[in-house]
Amino acid sequence: MTMWYLNLKNIALMFLGVLLIAVSIAGGIQYARVLKAAKTITEQTASIEELTKDKKDLQGQVDDYKADIAAAKKAQARQQAIQDFTATYWAQLQDFKTDVVMEASDEKILSDYTYYFNSHGLRRTQAGSGDSKARGKVLSSPGSTGADRPDNHRWTVRQLAANYLQLIDYILKYEETEKCYGQN
Repeated sequence: MTMWYLNLKNIALMFLGVLLIAVSIAGGIQYARVLKAAKTITEQTASIEELTKDKKDLQGQVDDYKADIAAAKKAQARQQAIQDFTATYWAQLQDFKTDVVMEASDEKILSDYTYYFNSHGLRRTQAGSGDSKARGKVLSSPGSTGADRPDNHRWTVRQLAANYLQLIDYILKYEETEKCYGQN
């Protein structure tokens, strides 16, 4: 009795069966790889679209920064022009000839105004003692006020003009800064 698997015809059928199983397994593996590749392509396409959107957003920010830098440079040029004009007026102030001294009561009022400005709106009565120093001082003051002080320590018209010029310079520069940065 011959064994059925030794028959040539059966061997060929077994070989074809094994080959069919191997091809089916290989086809299944390839199909799984194609599905995985398709999923990867879909994920990468979504990622590319998201990155493209992010790039556009970031480019918008860069454009905004460029516009801010251009505005800051213009403001800096305008502030330099203000500084140049102020320097011209400071030079003219040195030729100021009037040395008139203010009366004590007027000087007290003007000193209070100066303190009010230098202290950013804080009145002397709110600060505690009347002679406390203001922080962030812009305008200069003659010192303490009083009728018993000699005339050379009182407010002069020159000092009043200097403070007025300093105040103009300060406000003009502030307005230019506000124009530049207040837009945003």
